[in-house]
Amino acid sequence: MRAGPLSGREQQVPPRKQDETRIYAAPIIAWLLVQIAALALAAFKVPLAAQYPQPGEFQAVRLVLAAQFCALAILFPWLFRTGSSALAVLAAAWVMLWCAAALSAWSLVEILPAGAFLTAWVGVLAVFGRLKAAKWRLIVAALSAAYVIGGPLLWYLQAEFTSVPLHDPSAAFGPLLIVLTTPHHFPPFAWLEAAGAGAIALFAWKTDRKT
Repeated sequence: MRAGPLSGREQQVPPRKQDETRIYAAPIIAWLLVQIAALALAAFKVPLAAQYPQPGEFQAVRLVLAAQFCALAILFPWLFRTGSSALAVLAAAWVMLWCAAALSAWSLVEILPAGAFLTAWVGVLAVFGRLKAAKWRLIVAALSAAYVIGGPLLWYLQAEFTSVPLHDPSAAFGPLLIVLTTPHHFPPFAWLEAAGAGAIALFAWKTDRKT
């Protein structure tokens, strides 16, 4: 007997592709709240160390950049679910960076290097965020968090508890320490670090598409 035509329920409907123009509200709100909290710490002159630089509001750019890089490293699988979401994340980052610059009495020209470096890392993590398997996105998130946040912690522990001469920030300590110590300009190795991470991200994305 020949099988009759499949009913509507039995027909296999191909899965719909995710709408790349969609922007998810919850990740963007969380992203903004993290940056607003960092900005508030500077605005209210909250001392974050025993010998905190004064006036405290002049540290707004560094605090916002620190919040941005840490949040990106941890939350990028959630933030970069679509292409439009990635653009919204980047736009919000620039707006908050401009607000921090105004509070720190920095000109817009002075924050351009930091903004460009942040944009480069947003691009790198946005590519990693396009990996199909959630397992790999979470693995990359764990590695990026360890690199971005763990690097400055290692540098601090070396400075506080060892007698080894403290070296200048390098690629081994991650991008966050470079941002905090030299926000007005970045050494060439910082851009090479971002380019290398971008190359790895593109390779992983292309390999993922073939599987």
